[in-house]
Amino acid sequence: MSTTKVHQDRVPAKYREHMNDDELQRLSVLDERAARQKQILKDTNADRNVIIRRAIRRMRRANGKN
Repeated sequence: MSTTKVHQDRVPAKYREHMNDDELQRLSVLDERAARQKQILKDTNADRNVIIRRAIRRMRRANGKN
């Protein structure tokens, strides 16, 4: 494996140089909305996994497999 560090900073896209102010503002709004939706989905999946694990434990107990 390589021991070199990976560049972690976000690299700006070339197309941003060709956007006007209105488009930049709209894009930032959409990026924020997408980030919120991603977080909501992450939280929802965590809750979903808890419920599924709980049901699997009940199912195993019912079948006599502890």
